[in-house]
Amino acid sequence: MSELKTYYLTQQQYSDWDRFVEGSKGGTIFHKSYWLRASNRPFKILVCGARNEMRGGFALSEHKNALGQKVITNPPLTPYQGIVYEPRKGKRAQIYSNRKRISEMIVSELLRGYKNFDIRFSPGIIDLQPFIWRGFNSQIVYTYLLETEDLEVVWQNLESNCRNSIKKARKDNLQVTANLDFDTLMELVRMTLNRQNLKIWERTNIEGNRLAALAWPYFKAVKNRNQCKCFITYDSGKPIAGIFIVWDKKRAYYLLGGYDPNVGHRGAMSLAFWKAIEHTYYELGLKEFDFEGSIFPHIEHYFRSYGGKLTPVYSVSRSGIINTIYNGLLLLRGRLMYPS
Repeated sequence: MSELKTYYLTQQQYSDWDRFVEGSKGGTIFHKSYWLRASNRPFKILVCGARNEMRGGFALSEHKNALGQKVITNPPLTPYQGIVYEPRKGKRAQIYSNRKRISEMIVSELLRGYKNFDIRFSPGIIDLQPFIWRGFNSQIVYTYLLETEDLEVVWQNLESNCRNSIKKARKDNLQVTANLDFDTLMELVRMTLNRQNLKIWERTNIEGNRLAALAWPYFKAVKNRNQCKCFITYDSGKPIAGIFIVWDKKRAYYLLGGYDPNVGHRGAMSLAFWKAIEHTYYELGLKEFDFEGSIFPHIEHYFRSYGGKLTPVYSVSRSGIINTIYNGLLLLRGRLMYPS
């Protein structure tokens, strides 16, 4: 590998970054500069490259914690962030070595400017060692990735209760419209949050009454690029359930959903999801649908019923205060064990 260096991109180079993300290992719509800009948080893009060629990169979104300290973390409604790599062919050991070197250089540069991190990577990014070696903690959650290459196979692999819910919705003449009616979708989301008293994304502490203000800039950013759609289920003209998906050139992602608890037709959400899956295959020509997981057991069970592949999603975190105390204890332990 040629001599590498790390550097931060200028705004004029963000279009180059977006093209790099398209072909990169683990790159998603959530790594794109326009998505980060829509978060309304300060962000930077750190890359590692040689001869003006990007080999890897890391998008940094800044947030201040309760102590007023800067934390590098995923923006609201952004399930995946963190490191991405260029696609490489060759011997497996060499590919691993190259990516480790890129990661080590990026981690070193990150630690020069920041002390606090809480980053969730995208599916497929599995090598956390360069982060762990520098004092980061690692965690794991899961998502379900549904392969959509053959919808007949997908239909047969649905759990029977899921398939029956969709059949029941059709029998009851529920209709799903694919549109950009984000106001209606967000009202359904708000009703669900109020009923369940849930945070919309488990790592962000977003309350329902703040959600619309945070979500609208994302919607505008992807709507202008034809990378989103609402799927809203109607019963006799009344909206009763809906989901919102976004997509890139790799897959579609479920991002938001809700339903009217006063109606309670159990097939309304299932039919909306099925129409979104059909759209992913027929209209977008994509081969994967990401349910984006959940730590809530009842939601996880619902996503599981669609027959997707259980897929690990890794994250790393690091606290400046915790690491200072930890390193101090290690130093004290060393001095006690090996006094000079």
